[in-house]
Amino acid sequence: MAVGAARLHGLHRFHAACVLGMVLSGYLAEVVSGFGGSSWVHPFSVHLLSALALLRLATARRCRDFFLVKVVAAVLMLDAAIRSTSLWYFFFLLCFLLLTAGAMVSGEIRRAAERSAAISRAGLAGLPSRLAALSVLACAGILLLAGAMFFLLPRTARVAARHLVSRNLIPPGFANEIILGRTGRLQPSDRTVMHVRFDGPPGPVPLKWRGGSLGEFDGKRWYNSPAPVQNIEPQGGVVWLMDNRRSWQGGRRLTYEVALHSPGTSELFFAGNPLLLRLADGQGVVRTTGDGFRTRLPGGNLRYAAVSAMESETESSAGVTELSRDERNYYLLLPPFDIRVITLARRLTEGHESVEAKVRAIEEHLRSQYAYTTELPSTTVRDPLAHFLFERKKGHCEYFAGAMAVMLRSVWIPSRIATGYLGGVYNPISGWYAVRARDAHSWVEAWIPGRGWMAFDPTPPAPAPTGESYAARLWLWADAAETFWLEWILNYDLDRQLTLVNRLERSGRGLRTWWPERWPSVPIWDLLLAAAAAAAAVALALLGTPRFLHWWRVRRRVQVLRSGQASTSDATLLYQRVLRRLARLGIEKPPFQTPLEFARSLRSPELAAQVEALTRAYNRLRFGREPEAAADLLAAIEAIEPRIAKGDGLS
Repeated sequence: MAVGAARLHGLHRFHAACVLGMVLSGYLAEVVSGFGGSSWVHPFSVHLLSALALLRLATARRCRDFFLVKVVAAVLMLDAAIRSTSLWYFFFLLCFLLLTAGAMVSGEIRRAAERSAAISRAGLAGLPSRLAALSVLACAGILLLAGAMFFLLPRTARVAARHLVSRNLIPPGFANEIILGRTGRLQPSDRTVMHVRFDGPPGPVPLKWRGGSLGEFDGKRWYNSPAPVQNIEPQGGVVWLMDNRRSWQGGRRLTYEVALHSPGTSELFFAGNPLLLRLADGQGVVRTTGDGFRTRLPGGNLRYAAVSAMESETESSAGVTELSRDERNYYLLLPPFDIRVITLARRLTEGHESVEAKVRAIEEHLRSQYAYTTELPSTTVRDPLAHFLFERKKGHCEYFAGAMAVMLRSVWIPSRIATGYLGGVYNPISGWYAVRARDAHSWVEAWIPGRGWMAFDPTPPAPAPTGESYAARLWLWADAAETFWLEWILNYDLDRQLTLVNRLERSGRGLRTWWPERWPSVPIWDLLLAAAAAAAAVALALLGTPRFLHWWRVRRRVQVLRSGQASTSDATLLYQRVLRRLARLGIEKPPFQTPLEFARSLRSPELAAQVEALTRAYNRLRFGREPEAAADLLAAIEAIEPRIAKGDGLS
C-alpha cells in the first residue's frame, strides 16, 4: 500500500506541475506581447491574476481548486493571443497545449481516484512518463487538426480583429518627439519592426524610411503641436499621396511592400517621396503635420504597397509650390540659443551662394569633424546642442540632426527633423529586408528653392561589424521564421488563402505536365502494376505494423521477465496473450469468471492444472508483487504454450 500511495503521490505532483506550467506559459505569453501597449491597469491585472493563481495552486487540495487555476491560465493565454504578434507566443502556445493535455489526463485520473474509496494502483508504475508521452501525442494531433482547419476555413474576421487591438502603440525605436540632454546609454534592440520587399533592386544606397517630421524646438525638445489633419480617401483602392511641395517629379520610381509588426501602429513609413499607396484593408490615410502619413485606425501587423520617387541630384523639379509666409516662419522659429551656434553657421556658409551649397557645407562639417557614439552625456547640461557642438563633439543621430537644423534656421534656411529608420538587413532565406528597432534614425530636411524639401544626413556612419558570426546567421533563421509567422499566420486572410489555393493548383498542373514528359514511353499497364504494388505495400504496412509492434512488445516483456525485473503490467500482458491463444482454439474465458474459476472449469485435467499454475503465478506477481513469482510465471507459460500450439488434449 505504501508503494501505491507513493505512486499516486507522483501522479498528483505531475498534475500540479502541468497546471503550474500552464500558468507560467500564459504569463510569459503576456510578457512577450508587451501587454498590448495599454495603461498600467492591464499589466497590473495580469500580475495580480498570475500571483493569485500561483497562490491558489500552492494551497490546492481538490480538483476544483486546480480547475480554477486552469481557467486563469486559459484567460491569460487568450488575452495574449489578442495582443501579441511575436513568434514567441507560438512557442508558449505549444507549451500551453502540451501541459494542458497532461493536466487534463492526469486530472481525470486524479478525479476518479478521489471519487473511489478503493482503487487498484497496480498500473501506476511509470504513469507520469506514460502520461507525458500521451500528452505529446495529443498535442501533435491537436496541432495537425488545428493547422488544417486554420488553412482551410474561410478567413473573414479581418475587421473584427483590427478593432480588438490597442491604439496607443508606436513602433519600438520610433518616437513622435526628440528629447536632448538625457543621460545614460542607448540600448539598441534587435527586434524587427518592419519587413520590406522590393519589386526590383532597391539600389546601392541604404534607404531612409521616413515616418514623419518635427518642426518645433524649445531648446531641448523637438516636437509638433496638435494641428488639423487632412483625410485622403482611396480612389479605386489606391491612395494618391503626391504633393508638389516635395521633389517627387525627379528620380527613379521604386515599388515595394511593407509589413509593420507592432500592434496599434498607425504611422506609415516610406522611402523617398511617396507617390501612391495601397493598404491591405483598403482604408484611407491621414496626412499629418510635416508631411507624414498614418492610417485612420491602428491595426496590428499593418501591410501596404507603395510607389515612391527617389530624389535625383541632377534633375530639377518643375512646378514646386513655394512655402507660404506662415509655413516659412514656422520652420525658421528658434528659441534663445548660444551665440556661438550662429557664428559657426555663418562661418561655414560664408562664400556659398546657393542654398543647397550652404546646406551641404554644414552637413559635411558635422560628418567630418564630429564622432558618432551611442553613449549619452554623463551629466545634465543647460544647453545640450551647444555642449555637443563646442565641448563634447560626439553624439548620436538626434544631436547631429538637431544641431544642423538649428544652424540652418540661424542662417534663414527653413528646416525640420525627419524621423524614421535607416537601411535594413537583407535576409536571403526569406527574401525580405528586415528593419530593426536599432535602425531608428533622424536626419534633416531643408527647403531648397525650386526643389522643395530635400533630405540631408549629417550623422557620420557608425562602425560596421566585421565578419559574419554564428549569432548573425542564427538571427537570419529566426527572422525568416518570424516572417513566415507574420505573413502566413497572423496575416493569413482570404486573399492569402486564395493565393495558397492557386499555388497548389499550379503545382498540380505542373505535376500532370511533368509526368508524361518524364516517362512518355512507359506502358500504361506497367504504371498500373506499379501503382497496385505500391498500394499493396501500403496496405500490408498498415495491417502488419500493429501486429509487429504487439509481437515486439510481448517479446520484450518476456525478456524482462527472464531477467527478474518484471512489473505488474508485464504479468497482465502475458496472461492476456495466453487467453487470446486459447480463444483461437475455442476456449474463451467468460467475463463473469475469475481467473482461478476459469482455470478450474477447463475440461482437460492436464490443461486445467497448467492454467491454474499459470494463474496462481500471475496473481502472485500482479497483486502480491512477489518478484520470485516471475520465474514461476515464465515457466508456466513455456509449459502451456507448446501444448496450445499443438492442440494436444484441449478438448
